[in-house]
Amino acid sequence: MSGDELKALAQDLIRASAKRFPSVGDEPLQSAVLRAGQPAVYEQPISSAAPIVLPVGGKWYQGVEFTLPFPFAEIGDNVVFTSCLVRQNQSPIPIDGNWFFGCEFIDAVFRYAGGTIGWGANNTLVGCELRIADSVELESAIALSEQFSVVTRELA
Repeated sequence: MSGDELKALAQDLIRASAKRFPSVGDEPLQSAVLRAGQPAVYEQPISSAAPIVLPVGGKWYQGVEFTLPFPFAEIGDNVVFTSCLVRQNQSPIPIDGNWFFGCEFIDAVFRYAGGTIGWGANNTLVGCELRIADSVELESAIALSEQFSVVTRELA
């Protein structure tokens, strides 16, 4: 099989997975080519977010199911969450400065302080709360806040 045929097969598998598991999502198609002894080649068109460039010290969580005591408030910026599950977190998740794609959030609490948001359209929220810092103009958070069940102001 040629490289183009392998790529087409991989794309067909992504689409088939998305039909069976909608949280996978079929757009945009994202892939990585791994070859022995060579750097990975990524194709990750993400039109809904700023370019993802993780500096030294950035973190990437993939497929992690977070438990209640995880210290989200201490994670800082430059963290990417893909295909993660967060349920009833005790520490608010800082939404700005971080990226979220294909995640499921159940009764989760987030905090928005006005920074850049990397938020994929394939995230699922059920009964979630968004706490917006008092210093943030509400108009800047309207599109994001519509996805949350509860939106509150976090007073300084």
